[in-house]
Amino acid sequence: MIFSVDTTINYGRYDQNQSIVTQDKVFVFPVWIIIIILVVLVIYVLKKKEVSSPLNIKIERKKK
Repeated sequence: MIFSVDTTINYGRYDQNQSIVTQDKVFVFPVWIIIIILVVLVIYVLKKKEVSSPLNIKIERKKK
C-alpha cells in the first residue's frame, strides 16, 4: 500500500520562523501478510524435512 505523506517542520533558535516542507510517498507492507508468509515457509520447510506431526488423531467407529 502506498501512502502520500506531507511533512512540515518549523525550526529556529528562539522563534520557529523557518520551516521545511516535504512531500513523500511511503510504501507500507501489512504485518498480516508477513505473518502468513512466515507460516507458509515454516510449513514448507517442515514438509521438506519430513517432520511428522506430534498430534495423532484416531477416529474409531462404534461396533454395533
